Amino acid sequence: GKNASPPEGKSASPPEGENEAQGKILKDEGNALVKAGKYPAARAKYTASIAAFKSDPAAYSNRALCAFKAGEMDKAISDCLDGLIIDPAFPRLHERMGDIAMHRGRAIEAQKHFRQGLVHDPHHKGCTLGLRDALKKQ
Repeated sequence: GKNASPPEGKSASPPEGENEAQGKILKDEGNALVKAGKYPAARAKYTASIAAFKSDPAAYSNRALCAFKAGEMDKAISDCLDGLIIDPAFPRLHERMGDIAMHRGRAIEAQKHFRQGLVHDPHHKGCTLGLRDALKKQ
């Protein structure tokens, strides 16, 4: 019936921060908003995604992009660092850190971030292009 309780041993929904399915739905909605250039709205979706599922490095990386676009570099760095705690090998987070360093005129620091991303994924396009740019500007 309508008021049936969940089967024995199963909770009705995953604990806070561990609902991977809900996190993915919200992240995908954020991604669509990024594609439309709606960064503030996307950022809110990524915040909700992280609240639903705290272990997805991509959600932190994407929210960092939104903070970057808003000129909030410290918040972008904070999201990158949180994401790297979850997955130190996630190249996009290293790319974001490199982009922030470049934005701040720190080409040598940026090179380190881009190279770190390439350690984990030697063919990562964002890190490859970022490193090329950083080498030109040092």
